[in-house]
Amino acid sequence: MRQLASLAWKEWNESRWLLVVALAVFLGLPAIGGLEAVREGQRFAILVSPWVFYLGGVLAVFVGVDAACRDLRGRLEDFWRSRPVGTAKWLLVKYFLGLAVVLVACIVPLVAEIKVNRDQYMMPYPAEVLLAWCPFLWAALYSLGFVAGCVLRRGAHAAMLALAGMLLVYFLPVVLPPIKWMSVGWALDTSTEVLDERISPTLHRVPWIASRVLYGNEQLVFVAGMLALSAASAAVALSAVRRGWQVHSGEKLMYWSVGSAILIVFTSAAYQLATNLPVVHAMDLQAGEGAVELRGNGEGGIVFARRMERGSNGYGFRHSDSVRTFRLTAAGFESGPAVGSRGPNTYWGDAAPVAWLPEHPGVAYLLDYRTDAGGAIYGEVVTVSADPASPAAAPLRLWSVDRGPSPMRQFAWQNRLYVAGERADRNGGYTKDVMADLDISDPLHPRIISIEPDRRFNGLQAHTSEQVVFQLTHLRDVPPRQLLAHTVNGYGGFCIDGDTVCKIERSGLVTYQLVTPTPWPYLRGGYAVFQKAGESNSTLLERMSDSNDYQCAAGGGFCYVSSWSSTLKCPRVTVFDIRDPKRPRPVGHFAVPNDGPLVVRPLPDGRALIGGRKLYLTGPPPIHN
Repeated sequence: MRQLASLAWKEWNESRWLLVVALAVFLGLPAIGGLEAVREGQRFAILVSPWVFYLGGVLAVFVGVDAACRDLRGRLEDFWRSRPVGTAKWLLVKYFLGLAVVLVACIVPLVAEIKVNRDQYMMPYPAEVLLAWCPFLWAALYSLGFVAGCVLRRGAHAAMLALAGMLLVYFLPVVLPPIKWMSVGWALDTSTEVLDERISPTLHRVPWIASRVLYGNEQLVFVAGMLALSAASAAVALSAVRRGWQVHSGEKLMYWSVGSAILIVFTSAAYQLATNLPVVHAMDLQAGEGAVELRGNGEGGIVFARRMERGSNGYGFRHSDSVRTFRLTAAGFESGPAVGSRGPNTYWGDAAPVAWLPEHPGVAYLLDYRTDAGGAIYGEVVTVSADPASPAAAPLRLWSVDRGPSPMRQFAWQNRLYVAGERADRNGGYTKDVMADLDISDPLHPRIISIEPDRRFNGLQAHTSEQVVFQLTHLRDVPPRQLLAHTVNGYGGFCIDGDTVCKIERSGLVTYQLVTPTPWPYLRGGYAVFQKAGESNSTLLERMSDSNDYQCAAGGGFCYVSSWSSTLKCPRVTVFDIRDPKRPRPVGHFAVPNDGPLVVRPLPDGRALIGGRKLYLTGPPPIHN
């Protein structure tokens, strides 16, 4: 026992400086950033998650290499072999104390973030999710560094080889779908904090942290894989030291090792440009404009366009929005005149929550915020008419919001428009559940019928690797299919076509099918439950170059995913054939110059409306069975 204590004391004194430096980087630097935010009047918070997520693996590799190489160099190794200490005891103390340094350096900052930031969400992943899965990854990477040090016994070469191994651990599961369960990105993406565990009986709460992070049985494969990699590496390291195995490394070995790892990583790194969607018709917008939202069907629709210009002093931008209707004929687009909402140089804010009905193709409803003479912020419904001869009524004020704008959502069906949001009470707080019922039988002059408290648009309740659950809000006289479509499409990254829900993940597109043991729809206590059907993985280069700002829309058996490449500055649309939800596959792609993601609206016959600097009507993608 005294031998173990002496060995641990010796290792601690030699490796503690690594712990101090790591805590200074992972915890000290974010704390300094939080103090700077306090000076600017913001709440104190520490942004630890990105530091630990991106640098934790590198730290694990270097600590493992240092722990192994420190005493395996010439006379030092001979000295330790002459001591009355077993090789296994000496090496295992070294291994576990170095592993403890890595775990403490990475876990303590995450715990501090959870305690300090409370309910604040930090990127790239919540600290609770990182805390649940990343320690297994760090242990595996540390073990790779340790075994590389024991076999090569040269710090620089061992570090290069271990970093090449780290690339394989991160990216090889991305390149090879059969082992995707070994990907830390998959484990993090599919982990979730479910609001109601009763609607996901197949999930379990992670037992090793005090959090509501849940996991499915598939995620245990990742844990088992990382633990197996750690155990195998430790066993190889012990055998190498006991038997005196040593690889005499040189420049060629290093070049071949690192080059092979990089080659494997980029084996399937493909990126599609240009287009294979046939452009049937195109319509020019005004000079400098770009489509930010559109609604339409096979007969026509309405398009919202925005022009951004630099301010008069050369700084900042001015926004000018316009709207126009269009009709689809055999000869192409027939465009109506462009009409501004409130005169020139107007800005409607986010045009995404647009309500539009085919019965009234020249009218649309937007949600906006204004400030009255007393300084109060209030939400309103803006009725937009694309016909100058038929002007719309003035904006209709709904409710005040004292603490700044809050999200509002709307849904139109036949002669009703429903708007849900948050309303301020007398004390300046939020009454979160409030919904307005508007009569739009006269589409240009909407009228408030009622504003009901304690009502809202329900939506996503659970999203796991195998299941998606939506809670539906009952709206009078709205058919179940329309209600479900509005609920699903109201969440970023989700879209629905019939009984198939599509979800954009970092790894690609995942499809889910409605559970239907009874006639459609299957509702369990107000929930619509979808089970995973299939997936289509994106390539590595696509994941590295595309931003996280994806949009998707589905219809006619196809799913259109619009993405913006912040690296290549090229917006593109990828078309997936989802007619067989179990085997979604990319069948089309479309790319044209634009300043942001392209806006897509699929049509029931397989065609699609795509908005950018122009408005395009594209034909169905080519299908090769």
